[in-house]
Amino acid sequence: MKSIVVAIACLLTVSIAARVQAQSCDGRTEQRVDQENYLALNDRVYVYVPDINSLGSSGGWQSFTVRVLSGIYRKPLLLARAYMKENDLQSLLSTRRDIRQTPITVLGFDPRKGGRPAINASATVKDGERAGTITVRVTRVVPVSKGVDHLFVVCSTGK
Repeated sequence: MKSIVVAIACLLTVSIAARVQAQSCDGRTEQRVDQENYLALNDRVYVYVPDINSLGSSGGWQSFTVRVLSGIYRKPLLLARAYMKENDLQSLLSTRRDIRQTPITVLGFDPRKGGRPAINASATVKDGERAGTITVRVTRVVPVSKGVDHLFVVCSTGK
């Protein structure tokens, strides 16, 4: 009897986690991703943010490339969110043929030159082996002097 209760609790936890992740790709909810971290957008599509070279206390940053990772048959990475150096990601990707990479280039911004950041960076990827797609859009970059730079992404599902 005890094992049945444990099994039901595990299934409910997985079901709730799946619903929470599915709700996050509504096209409106921003999700924060720190530099040198990855985040699962669903069970097959993850986003990886490299080290962001910020321009000191000015509030700007140099151009960088965010990677959208989509697993064809399984999760591309083990955890839903974790720290990972870019070299470690490259080593992993060199051995995993079931992970597709799609780059999103985020243009640099220097506030000392005037203007506002024009972030219009997005990519649409296939949702694993499913029929639908997921569009990932970078909405803002937050450079932090003497801290961890991060950005925000929004994802939406398509058919």
